[in-house]
Amino acid sequence: MSFTFDMQRPCRSLILLPLAVLALAGSACGVDSAPQELGTQTSVQVHALDNEPCTVTENSPPPTLQFSSPGSGNVIVLQCGDAWEAPVLTATDACGQPLQVHQYNTGDDDGDGIPGDIDPDDFGPGPNPNVNALYYVQYLAWDEFFHVSSVILDVHVVNCPEE
Repeated sequence: MSFTFDMQRPCRSLILLPLAVLALAGSACGVDSAPQELGTQTSVQVHALDNEPCTVTENSPPPTLQFSSPGSGNVIVLQCGDAWEAPVLTATDACGQPLQVHQYNTGDDDGDGIPGDIDPDDFGPGPNPNVNALYYVQYLAWDEFFHVSSVILDVHVVNCPEE
């Protein structure tokens, strides 16, 4: 299979080529799962179309990052004094297997319950809910071939009194 680059329409070709590659890579793995109600978790049996186990390779697409709460987005607005709670994201590889999500500047990046402003092994103190500002919180996931996916949240703290 070969792809040609249309010099007359470079934007369309640049968009369609990665989509075609992702479609081909995604079709290599199949997912069996029974229908489920929203908000429930279930395990998923993953296998290739020929019933062999699905395997992530160097040509697999990057992991998928997803917010675990519906309606979450990349922009969060906190009113002054509201408690900051970092959203939970989940990650899966190209075969649907769960991956670890790494978080930066959430206020408790290593998950030990000690806030980032007093924990020396955290990567950033997280948003300060008492100071008007824009804070960035980042989530990363990667598979064994170092395909990386990232989500950066914009956390806006608003309506704090000016000092």
